[in-house]
Amino acid sequence: ESILSSKNIYSEKEDIVDMKLLTDLENSNNDHNSSNNQFIDNNKDLNSYGILAFFKYPSIRWKFLNLNLIWLVGAGVYFGNTINIKNLPGNILSNSLINAGIEFLGIILSLILMNTKLFGRVRSNILYFLISFIGYMIMTTVDLSDTLRTIISFVVKLVLASYINTMFVICGESYPNPIKEYGYGINIALGKFG
Repeated sequence: ESILSSKNIYSEKEDIVDMKLLTDLENSNNDHNSSNNQFIDNNKDLNSYGILAFFKYPSIRWKFLNLNLIWLVGAGVYFGNTINIKNLPGNILSNSLINAGIEFLGIILSLILMNTKLFGRVRSNILYFLISFIGYMIMTTVDLSDTLRTIISFVVKLVLASYINTMFVICGESYPNPIKEYGYGINIALGKFG
């Protein structure tokens, strides 16, 4: 299950047919045998849409717009935190080295949490969002000492690195194979723009 999957029920026959086609196509993502590859080859119309498929099919449109927003906001906060290193007390070189080590730990944390039954990909991303939001609210509303502000900034960096790593996986799993590279590329480009 994905929080990004569309839960809407469409009333038009065309949308129901499109949803059936996409469901069959998404099921083929998990099973790479020749019959599923034959299915993809037989549906050249989906292959020929490219970027327009993100707007033609309602379930893909929903995922595409949600992932774009999530990447835009999340990556903007991630890069903002990285730029903020120069404002932290201490030597910028030592802060950058600590930041790189914490980011590596965040990637390891995401690999552990995203594959557990307790958290999974979606719940772990929600947890990362909540922790980073609480950290930023504390940093902006409470007058903290420099040391405490630095510690909170590095904890937020840890969860943001975990968030970005998990979003790479979620984004790769959210689109059907024929248009996966377009969606993945546009999502990441909007993240860099943010």
